[in-house]
Amino acid sequence: MDPTVAATAARYQLALGSPADAQAIIEQALDREWNSSLVALYGEAGGADALPQIERAEKWLRQHARDPALLLALGKLCMRQELWGKAQSYIEASLALEATHDGHMTLAALMERIGKPQEAVLHFRRSAELTR
Repeated sequence: MDPTVAATAARYQLALGSPADAQAIIEQALDREWNSSLVALYGEAGGADALPQIERAEKWLRQHARDPALLLALGKLCMRQELWGKAQSYIEASLALEATHDGHMTLAALMERIGKPQEAVLHFRRSAELTR
């Protein structure tokens, strides 16, 4: 499965409200060929229980430890599971490798959720700076 086609199909399934189908498409494609753009979608896919996804992504992390997209996806999955400390660690590791708008926005949202509004504002600002 071509990563571009898989990403398009996964986005389509997400738009249709079928995150589990999107998850399956992404997993099958990544098992064939690693693609950072595709793994970025993995954090958006899946059901309410993100633990199986976290476990799978942590296995991928053994081979792709320096992939900022994978680290950010793991952060998003941990947020969905309300694993706040773990989410923060993954998101900060992602940002240390590559500062992105999405990374800072995700960390800002996390800071809001855990009651750290000043840190949230800092990351909102950093994300805005990256869009200039």
